[in-house]
Amino acid sequence: EETVASLRKRLPDLKEGEEVLAKWNDDGWYYRSIVKRSLGDHKYLVEDSLKEKEEIYREDIISERDSDFSFKVDD
Repeated sequence: EETVASLRKRLPDLKEGEEVLAKWNDDGWYYRSIVKRSLGDHKYLVEDSLKEKEEIYREDIISERDSDFSFKVDD
């Protein structure tokens, strides 16, 4: 049986400055964000358009490299 930790390892690493959709803990919604840095253990510091920062695990971040489609405004 796979654990969350083992599944996290299969997701591609994110790069500093990469634009992503990140699921924020306060309301559970995904927001356009920028990866500020990797914090290790598959956790990233991301910043939204209001310059708010949050630590988010990789499974709650969607990168364009995670899928075969591109994100557009209002997606």
